[in-house]
Amino acid sequence: MKADKVRLVRQIELHKRVLAEKDQWYSHLEKLQAQVPVYNEKQSVSSELLQIVSRKATDHGLELGKVAPSHEKLVGSLYELSINISWEGSLDALVHFLYAIQKQGIAFDVRQFNAKPDAQRNGVLVGSMNIDCAYKKRAANATPDAAPPVVESSESAEAAEPQTESQPEFTEPAEQPEN
Repeated sequence: MKADKVRLVRQIELHKRVLAEKDQWYSHLEKLQAQVPVYNEKQSVSSELLQIVSRKATDHGLELGKVAPSHEKLVGSLYELSINISWEGSLDALVHFLYAIQKQGIAFDVRQFNAKPDAQRNGVLVGSMNIDCAYKKRAANATPDAAPPVVESSESAEAAEPQTESQPEFTEPAEQPEN
């Protein structure tokens, strides 16, 4: 009986702490939601996201082999699209590519990653990864309510990349001097 009372008192204290932090968590959630790119409802999002990933790989010298997007899934209020890619390149190219993907913010998340050295070529890595992409969709005629900018479909690959206020431009990591 006494053990139950102690357990219940601890649970009450825990719930009080959680309720006291509620406003902080909602504030954090709002900041994250503001970073999620929004696409028009009729826009082909998979081709836009594939262009972004391909451009980042090309920009940093990573060669992509097989690139296979999955079907988009609605998860709560967000859509998710998974892109499975096989790749090859130097360690430097891989690091710069992953850094560029990370700088895209919460829209891209590397979920699965495999790498191994190429047996025939010195200094070359081969592997695969699964990049999950998160985004929202809005009807083309909907009016924004303090939401992130809607990404319009465009011929230019640069315009296809979703940008939000909190996403800094990619800058190269400083090169380490060789010893």
